[in-house]
Amino acid sequence: MKPTKKLGRGLEDFSHLFISSPSDSPKNLPENPQDSVSKEREVETPPRSICFLSHRALDERSFLVINLAREMARSGRKVLVLDGDFSIPRLTMLMQDAAATPLSHFITRNGNAGGEVHEKSGIRLISLDVDLSTLSALGQDDRARLMESFKLLEEESDLILAVASPDFIPHLKTLLHAVDEAIVITPHPIAEMINAYGLIKLIFQMTKNIRVGIVSSSVTDVQQAGMIFEKMKRIVEKFLDKPLYDYGFISDIGGEVHALHKHTVSAGESSSKAITCVTEISRTLIESTPDTMCSSASETNPRGFAEKLFTSTQGYQCNEQKL
Repeated sequence: MKPTKKLGRGLEDFSHLFISSPSDSPKNLPENPQDSVSKEREVETPPRSICFLSHRALDERSFLVINLAREMARSGRKVLVLDGDFSIPRLTMLMQDAAATPLSHFITRNGNAGGEVHEKSGIRLISLDVDLSTLSALGQDDRARLMESFKLLEEESDLILAVASPDFIPHLKTLLHAVDEAIVITPHPIAEMINAYGLIKLIFQMTKNIRVGIVSSSVTDVQQAGMIFEKMKRIVEKFLDKPLYDYGFISDIGGEVHALHKHTVSAGESSSKAITCVTEISRTLIESTPDTMCSSASETNPRGFAEKLFTSTQGYQCNEQKL
């Protein structure tokens, strides 16, 4: 696989996105997450961290993360949301029910972050006022203070949701090395699927053993979503030799995405097609668990999100492939 910094432009394997026939020699790779998990997380086990990406700032990405956080919080989970799109921080503008705290707050404040970890809604939103890739320039004391404060947030969280874009490669690379898995929002037009595949390829170039899945967006029904997943799965298996996971889809709802951004959707208002899709995606995530590829099976103290994000990358990244 020849690395490229472009989002797949000019790659030979794009032609397979136009092919609807099954793969000649399909591999027995998993289609869907299958391992069930207990609702109660062991104290020493870090919370699951998921990064949601798209090749551009799709409305569906913000919509999914916002309402997925709300759905998880309604089920009793505490959710930490990181608005990691350094180019267009949309979540800080759209999540009116969760006040955003800038990352620098945890460096400049005195004392710890205890007592105010999560809002009453069960969601805590962290915004980025710095490029994550520049945190290596922090002094030792500032770095330690930042990591310890963020660890408190992590310890009181059941799930970490982050958004990111490929606009700043070093920033994206830093974030991907800290999360358990990446989910790419994949629209159905061929041109958009090409960009989504290019982003998936870029993700694997940055962190070889990360778990990657897709959420199909702007589709009419489950059949169309299934066709999108099968096409993407075939080329990812064939050219990247990696499994791809199906986390569900967001139906083609047009302006409803914009309308639902602007208010908190309560449990009694969950009859819309959009929220029904989010509920199904939430259920898929709850009933699945990521592969622990970057830690050995015998590791008793796996590194958490904060430790991987704010400490030196040497020593904990597994099989990194330079761009």
